[in-house]
Amino acid sequence: MFFETAQGVYMSAYLAGEHATDDELELVAMDRLDPNRAGPLAIHLERCEFCRQRLAAEIRDIAALREGLRNPRQAET
Repeated sequence: MFFETAQGVYMSAYLAGEHATDDELELVAMDRLDPNRAGPLAIHLERCEFCRQRLAAEIRDIAALREGLRNPRQAET
């Protein structure tokens, strides 16, 4: 599958069986992934349970960090 971006046309590495990187999943969880990479990754996530589980864990971790920053006293207990 090919995707057209402002930088040109490329084939998604995900189609070659590669999984999302930890950095990519972190960016997705924070809603900061480059839109040019979001489409191919979204398609991969639809098909890859392993990466969906990793993304869910990343979202939980970020939520816990944010909660700790909002309520530092509660995070200590």
